[in-house]
Amino acid sequence: MISPKKYCQLSEGICPNGVSEFREQDKVFSAFSSRSMDILNELDSAIETLNAKTDTTWFSWRKDLEIENQIIFCEICKNIISSKAILVELSDLNFNVIFEYGYSIGLNKKIHPIVNQTFSFRNVERFLRPMLGIGFGTYENKKLAKKIRKKRFWEKDNNKAIYSFDTHDLLTDSTEIEASHVLYLKNADDQQVSEKIEDELMKNDIDLIVDDPHEDTYALSWYAKQVKKSYIVIIDLGMSSNTDNQNHFLKCALVAGVAISTGRRVLIINSVHADKPSDIISIIDSYKNSKDAAKQVHKFLSQHVNELAVINAYIDTLCKDEVSKLSSVNLGEHVAENDRLLLKKTFIETPEYLELNKIGYNIITGRKGVGKSAAFSVFKRDGGDSKDIVIHQLFDKYNLDDVYDLISNFPSDNDKNKISESFWKFIILSVVSKQIYKAIQADIENPYLLPNERAGVDRFVTFYEGFWLLNSDKSITENLVDIVVKIREEQDLSVSDIQRRFYTPDFITLKKEVIEYLVESEQYLYLNIDGLDSNISIKKNPKQISIILFNLHEVCSTIFSNKVSNYTINLFIRNDLYHFFKDKITEKDKINIVDYKWKKDQLVQLINRRFQENAIEHIANILSEDFNINQLMKKIEKFVYNRPRDYVYLFNYLIQLSISLRKDKISTKMFSEALKAYASHVGQSIEAEFLSLPFNVNMGELLSQIKNENSTNIRIPIYILLEILNEMGLDDEEQKIFIYFLLRIEFIIFEENNSPVDWNKLRSPETKIRTILSKAKKRKYFCFHPLIALLIEEYY
Repeated sequence: MISPKKYCQLSEGICPNGVSEFREQDKVFSAFSSRSMDILNELDSAIETLNAKTDTTWFSWRKDLEIENQIIFCEICKNIISSKAILVELSDLNFNVIFEYGYSIGLNKKIHPIVNQTFSFRNVERFLRPMLGIGFGTYENKKLAKKIRKKRFWEKDNNKAIYSFDTHDLLTDSTEIEASHVLYLKNADDQQVSEKIEDELMKNDIDLIVDDPHEDTYALSWYAKQVKKSYIVIIDLGMSSNTDNQNHFLKCALVAGVAISTGRRVLIINSVHADKPSDIISIIDSYKNSKDAAKQVHKFLSQHVNELAVINAYIDTLCKDEVSKLSSVNLGEHVAENDRLLLKKTFIETPEYLELNKIGYNIITGRKGVGKSAAFSVFKRDGGDSKDIVIHQLFDKYNLDDVYDLISNFPSDNDKNKISESFWKFIILSVVSKQIYKAIQADIENPYLLPNERAGVDRFVTFYEGFWLLNSDKSITENLVDIVVKIREEQDLSVSDIQRRFYTPDFITLKKEVIEYLVESEQYLYLNIDGLDSNISIKKNPKQISIILFNLHEVCSTIFSNKVSNYTINLFIRNDLYHFFKDKITEKDKINIVDYKWKKDQLVQLINRRFQENAIEHIANILSEDFNINQLMKKIEKFVYNRPRDYVYLFNYLIQLSISLRKDKISTKMFSEALKAYASHVGQSIEAEFLSLPFNVNMGELLSQIKNENSTNIRIPIYILLEILNEMGLDDEEQKIFIYFLLRIEFIIFEENNSPVDWNKLRSPETKIRTILSKAKKRKYFCFHPLIALLIEEYY
């Protein structure tokens, strides 16, 4: 039963319509997309048949929703609340349908998600990652009604899921609650906006949870958990409705639906240059720039800050009988920017991290989860020399699909290189010059500047303020979008024409001004670049990916070389993306390659620091008598990958398991249980890495074949693996690429002289692969990493 006092964000108070009046009827609400005529025809036909042949009312939003002179959101809300079950057709993933799905989850409705048999489930991974692992029904063309009548889902019990909400999770006007956090979903397009908003949030004494779209997207259960903990939810759609950031756009739709239906105080904002989804158009506010966005967040928080204070006071008065001393332990939900305060307190400076200070250009590589983004987030972030110009630039915001489209029209690699190079010069010079100008403005009245320094400052300011493109209210992202739109409108432009649109004569002068300023001033420039992992369309032509990434590398390595000595550029990039252009790098390139990695003792130190922040001095203090620290370390040594993300996940799971079992100590049996969950978690992570391959390989199919064809999960004869890959349609060259990929990510291991080969250190790994495969019939084996062996044993 829904509380009659459920909070409604639209009315900014208790629902004026009295939700208790919307009693649950024998009705099924149908949510589906109107963009596809095939889906419309299928649903119209099915609903007509179901209304005729079942005793239940089947409600179609398209035909039955009475929106004339009504607020669309209110009508949807009424009909979802008064329905006993929800049919959600997800073949066309769009905002409104996903929002209604989330809204139904928050109201704990019986939901039946279904897709057409032609639906590619890879789209869930690409565009709606929180729904990974959630089962969908499928139907054949013109057989939807038949499938639904066979399932009769609306008559079945509403089984509780780990992401389900109960009546007590719905917020009213009461402040005697334990939901005291603020959940903030950052935008995926403009880092300047995110930073301004985060600065505004940090001014308040609040418990902040940040979801960063440039990091891994969590499962639905994580978002449900955070919404339950939160009183306020702030969602920044940014430009995602008008760009290809569909993963962020749809995730926001899902979380918005859950948050609004459960009575959270919700602020949803987007760029004034982006379209608003129709279902909640009346709830979304738009901002013109980063300052305006921060102002809107400030205004919204001001309306609720007193309520948060009352809630926190209530929580402080609660006397809780803690069933486990671990129940208050918080190791952080993430290892990177999502939990910056904890990260700052517990960060470990490895030898690789210290190399970020090297003068010149550094490429920082490493697998997903090794902590590159954590290093990016911490490095020079606070303090340091006041003369330093420090830039933390996330390159996820620039739509590289635009560049793919532009260069695909030109067959010559030389032409593609020229366009890509001009694109990156535009971005890097825009970013650097804006930060220099900002630093000058902060120090404009400095009386200690020498005459030559003052002249250099004045010259730079005069040029910058006279350059209309830089001195406008628009962000770099918006300027870039304008340029691309004009290029498309003009059509049939030559390579040199496109180059000049990005790298205009004014930008050539700007480069000269930037260099002269850096040479003449005593300031040191740090340009840190991250976020490429989120913005590479890995299913594009690998050759084009190689060209785009290589030209970023070329611009980074040459833009200041031989002219400026007081600078450092750090490019953080995932290993698989680095391999796209690694072979193009020549010996003459003056760069420092940093392979970001961890030793076991460093990772244990990292976890211990997080426990110490929770008043637990050492991991050993939470282990049971049957499971000492030596046993724990042996198991970790064998099964756990050397990455911070893996350690944080494993120990977080162990803590949650101990709380659920009401235990104060972690036992051998509990660790074994956590290890199975960790294997599943890593399996999903590796499956995402499979997407970076230039050809399609389904990991589930591969592991199932291995289990069927191989007598053991510990190792596999090389010739059997080759036979499996051949059956999966990989040719000889693709098999070599794929096996090298598996070896690099430690999915499989090849041993020589009783020790594993380190594939990241070999000068010519391709030659080594060819040699190994040529001897495939001679009793040669690949061993599975023990965790992969466990994954195969438990889940395939």
